[in-house]
Amino acid sequence: MLVVGATGSGKSEYLKVCVESVKDSAKLHLVDPKRTELVRFRPIAKTYSVEPSEVLSLLSDLYVQMMDRYEKISSK
Repeated sequence: MLVVGATGSGKSEYLKVCVESVKDSAKLHLVDPKRTELVRFRPIAKTYSVEPSEVLSLLSDLYVQMMDRYEKISSK
């Protein structure tokens, strides 16, 4: 999910509500370049990325997982 908007428009609060609502039922891979917006969820996150290299590695891994799942679905 990508959330964009002007400064002060409520992006961080929206993200916190979203994370709070799924934290018990989803694996969270959080990207927090400011290191402040989602840091309280770090203990429950599967991954917590702040550096560009970490984010690129995470996206690459998730892409591979996604393609593997598509392959399994399409072969049924």
